[in-house]
Amino acid sequence: MRNKENLLAEALDLPEHERAHLAHELLLSLDEEGTESAEQVLSAWTGELTRRLQDVREGKVPLVELDEVELHVAQRLAAVRR
Repeated sequence: MRNKENLLAEALDLPEHERAHLAHELLLSLDEEGTESAEQVLSAWTGELTRRLQDVREGKVPLVELDEVELHVAQRLAAVRR
């Protein structure tokens, strides 16, 4: 039988998409009875993304250029690291 370290090493050698799928399946295995199913979570996120897209299309939210976001994030990280 494999030990945890060998299993982890094998998993980390998988391609990124296979690691993501494995992580997803492991997280689902931790799901307790009575919690939301993957389909319910997907449905909730789909609704949220649809609402946000509609807000963008209707001009309800400002769009920010990537360069501006990157600068803001870099500044905040620098402040936290001090």
